Amino acid sequence: MTPRVRGRDAELDAIDARLRALRSGTGGIVVVTGAPGAGKSTLLNEVLRRAEPMGIEVYSGVADPAAQIIPLNPLLGALLHHPRSPLDAGGVRRLSQLPDQRFWLLQELQDRLETAAISGPLLVSIDDLQWADPATLAAVGVLPPRLATHAVLWVFTARHTDTSPMTRRTVDRLCKAGAEHLVLGALDDAAVVEVTRDMLAATPGEDVLHVVRRAHGQPFLLVELLSGLRDEGLMSCANGVVRLNSTELPQRFRDSITGQLDRLSDPARDLVEMASVLGRGFSVEQLAELLQTPVPELVAPLRETLQADLLVEAGSALRFRHDLIREAVDANLPTALGHALRRRAVNAMLAHGAPPAEVAALVLMIARTGDLASADLLARASAELAHAAPADAARLADRALTLTPYGRPERPARIVSAISLFVGAGAVQDARHLADTVLNGVVEPVDEARARLSLAWLSLQYSGPDVVEQTQRALTQPDLPTALRIELSALQSHGYAMSGDPRGGSAPAERALHDSARFRDPDSRVAALTAATGDALVHGRRVDALRLSEEAVALRPVQRSARGVWVPDCWRSLLLACLARIDEAIELSDAGLRESRREGPAINVRVWMMCRARYLWAAGRLDEAQAEAEAVLEMTDDLGPGGYVTEIAHYLLGRIGLRTGDRLLLARAAREARTMASEKSGLLRRHGLWLSALVTDANSADSAGAPAVELAAEAFAPFGSDRPQLVSARQHDDVVAFARLAVADGRPEAAEPVVGRMTQHAADDPDFPYLAAAVRHSRALLEGDVPGMRDALALYAGTPYVLPQADAYADAARMVASTHPADAVQYLERALSAYSAAGAERDAARTRKSLGDLGVRRRRTSPPRQGWLGLTSSELKVVRLVAAGATNREAADELFLSPHTVSSHLRHAFTKLRIRSRVELARVVAEQDGASRADAPRRSGPSVL
Repeated sequence: MTPRVRGRDAELDAIDARLRALRSGTGGIVVVTGAPGAGKSTLLNEVLRRAEPMGIEVYSGVADPAAQIIPLNPLLGALLHHPRSPLDAGGVRRLSQLPDQRFWLLQELQDRLETAAISGPLLVSIDDLQWADPATLAAVGVLPPRLATHAVLWVFTARHTDTSPMTRRTVDRLCKAGAEHLVLGALDDAAVVEVTRDMLAATPGEDVLHVVRRAHGQPFLLVELLSGLRDEGLMSCANGVVRLNSTELPQRFRDSITGQLDRLSDPARDLVEMASVLGRGFSVEQLAELLQTPVPELVAPLRETLQADLLVEAGSALRFRHDLIREAVDANLPTALGHALRRRAVNAMLAHGAPPAEVAALVLMIARTGDLASADLLARASAELAHAAPADAARLADRALTLTPYGRPERPARIVSAISLFVGAGAVQDARHLADTVLNGVVEPVDEARARLSLAWLSLQYSGPDVVEQTQRALTQPDLPTALRIELSALQSHGYAMSGDPRGGSAPAERALHDSARFRDPDSRVAALTAATGDALVHGRRVDALRLSEEAVALRPVQRSARGVWVPDCWRSLLLACLARIDEAIELSDAGLRESRREGPAINVRVWMMCRARYLWAAGRLDEAQAEAEAVLEMTDDLGPGGYVTEIAHYLLGRIGLRTGDRLLLARAAREARTMASEKSGLLRRHGLWLSALVTDANSADSAGAPAVELAAEAFAPFGSDRPQLVSARQHDDVVAFARLAVADGRPEAAEPVVGRMTQHAADDPDFPYLAAAVRHSRALLEGDVPGMRDALALYAGTPYVLPQADAYADAARMVASTHPADAVQYLERALSAYSAAGAERDAARTRKSLGDLGVRRRRTSPPRQGWLGLTSSELKVVRLVAAGATNREAADELFLSPHTVSSHLRHAFTKLRIRSRVELARVVAEQDGASRADAPRRSGPSVL
């Protein structure tokens, strides 16, 4: 019979409520923390025991300190080693070989758990989260919130002391996501009495209770004390009451673990000490191999350790009775002995075919400078982990480099490898520090150039000046291959653009274009053409930019690699968006997103989503743009920080919030604007300054911070910044907004330099109606020119930019309100119609007020923001597919979206419908469909006269 869990009634009541909700279709998260020995594992086992009879499928895993380098070890162990595993082992192996393994594995785990949860409720648990590998901690922080609408209950245990910062951040994140946090403290006196009665199977006397209270309610110590009293014969039972025979404490309680080991025979002690370096679980065969002893000769020492209650059987394996015992044994090993045992364990595991990554944790503990064998093992392990756990791989590569003495032939390659892995992990500071301290003159020129190229790639997301510096230093190396030189020059051109100095990128773009024309390599040519396309656009050569981008796209079928910057279709779509061909840009982004989701790489998925968010924003499809931008941010959990891509997503969400009046988006916009305004990258800094100006104007009642006009002037100050740039999310109508700010502040002259430059651009390109419309609009605002504003309205009519056109109608109404109120009403009506259709409720509310000032009352005509009628068309499509049983991935495939975008739409839908689970969603959809059928007009039959 399973012993009862005592003293945890409140925690078990909370768990029972969660299990009942789970059986009804509502998932959740429970985190159990406490000191070592507080009974976390015991409570978790009780949870699992209660769940199974309720028809809940249970997947339980446990983190092992000896396997902290193996990516996703406890999570995959829980799911793969179950008789009804939701995962396909072959599929997991295939995904583990992909370059972006973490991204695709998380996608697979989410989809498979969604599918399993549709069939019935699931409980997924991981014990001892403090020992989980970084990839598992990342997955634990991501999957429970994403699966919050499914019937999945997640239960985790972790120590609340002696944990890594990443573990603490994961627990904090789960709590912010709504986890129920159960903290296990000491047992109260009533629970101590109950535990004592359970263990002794009799009523304890007062003398027994007096002794056991010395454990201060700590479950592990309490059980140790009672076991010692019982096993050492220090108590006797008479008439159903147990009393002490001696006032002495039991020997096992008085002894430290070292004392218990001292009482073992030498073979038994050797066995326990060897077991302590193997982690949580181990087999008899492993012990025999490591001790170099035949299995039959281990029978006696094994029996001795089991009788001493140090080890216990766990199915066909063995483990320590408690992790505290294993930790104490390991901690008491002399340093030299511990190293020797771990070295023997490493050698034995390798001899039996264990991959280097599996022994890396042990190697890190024993390796010393000059240990070439350990350095080689860690280098091989880092290569194995490069795709799955880039941060761990970088740490191992860095340690391998440290162990490798100067002058060794392996050292240059390990320098380059460590820098590349830090780049892959997104650790720009570590990569740069390594490059600056050990790279110069140590490796071959070509290897140094390649290392600096990889560092420049990483810096492109964060710092344009660093890109320029790294590529410049690489280009000074002698005898570079032509392909490498072209790529460095093209990337340098992009670095100048990201620095906010697009004209500085002209020379490297021209150099790359010239060299690639003679070299005739498709990948090199595409790299050069993308740089040249951006350069042509920023110099106003629109026709040249189109021609160059067309040539790049034509080379796409013969490209060997289309990753990151070198995706010609992506640059083509950005160019089309800058030229007001928004529908074509959206069409290209849809195709690019489908292809990258199907074939990878994962980084392209995020880039295409960011582009798509830009185009939807420009088209006035605010709800869709918001969902896409939020999905970009969500991918940070899968791919790591995105630098420029995520900052642009934040910028777009801020602009959307300014249109819709969403308070949460506006608050976040203010924070992100300040962050972006402090960026080293000139391009992102200008985005931050401009967003700060707009937010400051929106919150004009708050006098804190620089006035909006000053911020705007700084954002537009550098010459040429008002030219369109492929990498910039700002548009021509942003100059119009600057003019509007300046006029409202009584300082139209502040915007005159920017408007003047754009006027010249329009004169240089007279066949671009959107640019002409923005110029006429800006001039009309600065000069109070009503005919000019009417000209601007006529020019806007031929563009796809519905919201700038609505702004022009609203501006025209303000200009004629006092002299031609009827015209003003007509203009405001048109503006209100466009704002309402786009969901720009803040703009619509302002327009209704202006109409009210003219004596015209207009009720809100835009859709409500809550309830079934508040769902957008995109949300409604997702809701119907999910209610019919589709997973996020299946819905994404059907709608040609990413699963992250589907997740964003679902979050908004659940908030509007005020529901928490997919079971509730199915009910709401069924009710709405039933109501629709009931309200449908009955068809009348033919009349009979």
